[in-house]
Amino acid sequence: MGSPTATTNPFPLGDTSVSADWVLPVVGQPMANTTVGWNTSGTITNIVAAEAGSSPKSTGGKKTILTPGLVNTHTHLELTFPRTIPPDPNGIFSNWLSSVIATVQQVSQQPNATEQLHRRIAAGGSQALSSGTTCVNDITRCLETPAILSTVGLRGVVSWEWFHPAWDSLDTEPITQAFQKFQQAFVNLPLLKAGLSPHSFYNVSPAALLALLKACEDSPPWLIHAHVGECNDELAWLHQQPNGLDALHATMRGQIFGPQPHHSQAPFPHWLHYLTHHGVLPSQQRWVLAHGAVLSEEEWALLAQWKQQGFPVGVSHCLQSNQWLHQHSIPCEQVNRALKCSGLLSIGTDSPLSSPEPSQCLDIRTEARALQAHHGLPAETLLQLATVGGAQQLGIGNTIGQLTKGYQADMVLWEVPADVPCTTAQEAIEAWLHPQTTLKAVWVNGTLQQLSNSLLMKTHHNKSAEKRLPALE
Repeated sequence: MGSPTATTNPFPLGDTSVSADWVLPVVGQPMANTTVGWNTSGTITNIVAAEAGSSPKSTGGKKTILTPGLVNTHTHLELTFPRTIPPDPNGIFSNWLSSVIATVQQVSQQPNATEQLHRRIAAGGSQALSSGTTCVNDITRCLETPAILSTVGLRGVVSWEWFHPAWDSLDTEPITQAFQKFQQAFVNLPLLKAGLSPHSFYNVSPAALLALLKACEDSPPWLIHAHVGECNDELAWLHQQPNGLDALHATMRGQIFGPQPHHSQAPFPHWLHYLTHHGVLPSQQRWVLAHGAVLSEEEWALLAQWKQQGFPVGVSHCLQSNQWLHQHSIPCEQVNRALKCSGLLSIGTDSPLSSPEPSQCLDIRTEARALQAHHGLPAETLLQLATVGGAQQLGIGNTIGQLTKGYQADMVLWEVPADVPCTTAQEAIEAWLHPQTTLKAVWVNGTLQQLSNSLLMKTHHNKSAEKRLPALE
């Protein structure tokens, strides 16, 4: 790739280096007129910068910025539909979830349902990659998702989603077999890891999760990815106010489970108290809690305490989804508190079905600009959350998230218009987030990716792995 600043290539192979007017390593100071080189394994080996304090050589034209690849810590790529599902007019979350389920069930009955599912996953992955995301933390029920995302070119964690609200049935054998089958889908996919997603704790019992983890302790999931504290309806369900939960279970599972017996064994004002009481948290198992929009001040303090004690837990902040569906999000004071605890907060986008703008949903910079407007966060903090913060939360912060020797070359080259200030280091950081700055190239593990915005992107089609995971009773 041509460079606006480099006249000679300091590395022996031209396809393993890139130069930019500004390199933003995230960990370390911005560097002007810098070339980054990597080896054939995709590991960054050299960073050659101009003298400290120098300005970009380019004048009067477009400039380039090189950043680490962005990390999206909460996605549902199989829900990449070209439209959204509006919030329930009465504000009942279970009604909205039932609409999502109905949409998925409707398309699953069509003759080409499997092909459509694969295309949606590929389209979502392509949309994410084309906006600068190189790593995702996805939730799926499709065995083909890992292979599809590998073909698209993404790195990340893919978690198998399951539901098990019944308390009187803890036969873990079918659950364990299904998860182990899912893990087999990651063979020969070194950039992807297998996680587990008990969707949420209003439709998965803590006892069932702990039993599954015990059964899989010889080959545990990379992380646990669950929805916690998304909205006030969840708190109502925790406090034994059905408020549509029975109807939701009837839609999802074909039966009503009724009151959960040990909800009433102790008072649980909040979800983290409930999970602590049942021995789920804190844990040495890595956890990503999606949303956290209605977590209390006490719960945020507890999360910070757990992080300081070395427990790997974090929250994926999905601001636009929370505001669209529930008209609220994590309070600014709790965001500011979380920012003081490294790796506690990251940025997620949720699914296009839960976004006011489906075509922009998977764009982390769009999400970051919303965070900037709502919370007043500076561009530098948002870049950290979208790179280092996400990588740490996913347990791969020693591999990606910064442009440093020894890290993998997951990188994005951005092009800044001539009329956007980009002369100083601070201007370069702010220009990264500017809406007129466009993506020029993406590398994952040192490989230049072929980008496509088409919803008809080709998919990896494997006849032997077409089956969806079986329903678990």
